[in-house]
Amino acid sequence: MNQVRKELIAKDLEAFQKAVEAKLQEILNAPCDLNIAPAPGSINEEDRYTFTHPRRGLAVIINNEKFGFVKNLGDRNGSSADAHYMFNMFKLLGFQVLHATNLTASKMLVLLKTVAKHFDHQNSDCFACSILSHGDQIFSKKDVDTCQRKDILYGVDGETLPTELITEIFDDQHCQALIGKPRLFFFQACRGDTLDEGVDITVLRPRQSDTRKLESTRESSSVDPPDFGTKNEDDMEAGAKRHVPSEFYLNQVVIDPAPLYKDCLVMYATPPGYYAWRRGTGAWFIQSLCDVLTSDPVRFGEIDLQKALVHVSRNVAYNYESNMPENKKFHAKKESPVLYSMLVKDIYFNVTRGEAMNM
Repeated sequence: MNQVRKELIAKDLEAFQKAVEAKLQEILNAPCDLNIAPAPGSINEEDRYTFTHPRRGLAVIINNEKFGFVKNLGDRNGSSADAHYMFNMFKLLGFQVLHATNLTASKMLVLLKTVAKHFDHQNSDCFACSILSHGDQIFSKKDVDTCQRKDILYGVDGETLPTELITEIFDDQHCQALIGKPRLFFFQACRGDTLDEGVDITVLRPRQSDTRKLESTRESSSVDPPDFGTKNEDDMEAGAKRHVPSEFYLNQVVIDPAPLYKDCLVMYATPPGYYAWRRGTGAWFIQSLCDVLTSDPVRFGEIDLQKALVHVSRNVAYNYESNMPENKKFHAKKESPVLYSMLVKDIYFNVTRGEAMNM
């Protein structure tokens, strides 16, 4: 890269950072009247995070949908619908929302670092971040006997960010205003290219007695997968290091550290190494997440967040399956979201209104 191009990129990133700072200031200046519902009397205050600050907090949505000029990375059709659902979901939970679209990896990093530094986290209950993009896994040698696996997310320029770097930006060391407060991350992206075949089992289910059903019922058990012929899918999107190099199989141990810190929760659409499904109307995981977290029991603080996220995983596992009989490789496949948590208390949302800003 020549010097002139480097200078142009640096100026572009500087201008982008200033734009992010201006948006954050606009959000902070906007009214933030929280409509708090009464907390259930049975909840022990010592067992849940304190959500009594002036602000619920900031929710960042990064939606990378257009990859038209990047080799092996097709456009992510349906992701704009997911971003819209997430936007409304965070608003209903009381968050102020910053929504950014089609960012390079460098701009993703600039935005997140700027948010960590310039938003008023001190007067906020928590922080949330949702990234919708292509993703993959990479492997690198750790020492003579081991290799290390990492999850990565793609910018629209084809460059990548490891998810552990994204969560690190908001840990206690780098964002001290969030110390003791929950940080929530939701990643809709592939973590490899393995397909989940599913297993046929017989399950005895209890009778539904609660009319406030959390699982989505508007989706059938079979959904249309993306158009694989035009590469609008979420698999086949990594480079040469997608698979474990053959030399790592000889007496080697693959290490997969969860990128977590105290008071941190990360939820992925799929397990390590697996494909994440998406169709033209949105992703299985995001649709289920938004359905559950906008339900009355969650919004009015009747159940805690982690219990609600179990319902999300169950909904995706039970109620979604790819339907592509003309292509057996992709037909009748399943998906199971994965939750990693180092939260030390429960999270109850008892708010019905929030503010939002677009970028």
